[in-house]
Amino acid sequence: MNKTELEKEIIKLRKEIEIVDKEISLLFEKRMNLAKKIGEIKKELQVELFDKDREAYLLETNSKNIQNEKIKEYYQRLLECMLDLSKEYQRSGK
Repeated sequence: MNKTELEKEIIKLRKEIEIVDKEISLLFEKRMNLAKKIGEIKKELQVELFDKDREAYLLETNSKNIQNEKIKEYYQRLLECMLDLSKEYQRSGK
């Protein structure tokens, strides 16, 4: 590929990333809303927000969806971050 073709390819790939990012943002919002509801129920039940076994299960189970071993660690870090954000949102009372 020449320089012009490569530049066009970058533009095309960036547009695809924008589509994926939009999907991720919608799913993230849905996940946070569900986590908030769980937090409200846990508060009513007077149980801890943090469930070590549940988080370990999510990390193990969802990591199996990642076929590319080179990015599995990155996915696990992303999921850990989302779990932390979910707990923060549950505690925030917003």
